[in-house]
Amino acid sequence: MRPMSFCAATRPVIRDLEAACAEAGLSRRALALAFVKANPNISHLVFGVDNMAQMKEIVEDFGQEVDSGVVKSIADRFAAVDPAMFLPNNWKK
Repeated sequence: MRPMSFCAATRPVIRDLEAACAEAGLSRRALALAFVKANPNISHLVFGVDNMAQMKEIVEDFGQEVDSGVVKSIADRFAAVDPAMFLPNNWKK
């Protein structure tokens, strides 16, 4: 049996993340921004946009109040995931 490709290994994690977002009533972007806001080690956030509509969506999601318990619960749910899985410079060619 051929080993699962590196990117294919992320699919179950991404499906689980989508389910967690749905359970919390959040988009992935809103959850990511809430995670950044909840992390005391992060003092600045830099992001890029292609147009004003994207900027407005990001600002709206950033302003969304997300209960800290939700952020912690989702962070705990994914604590065992190897962060290298999502860093492109670690992907095998």
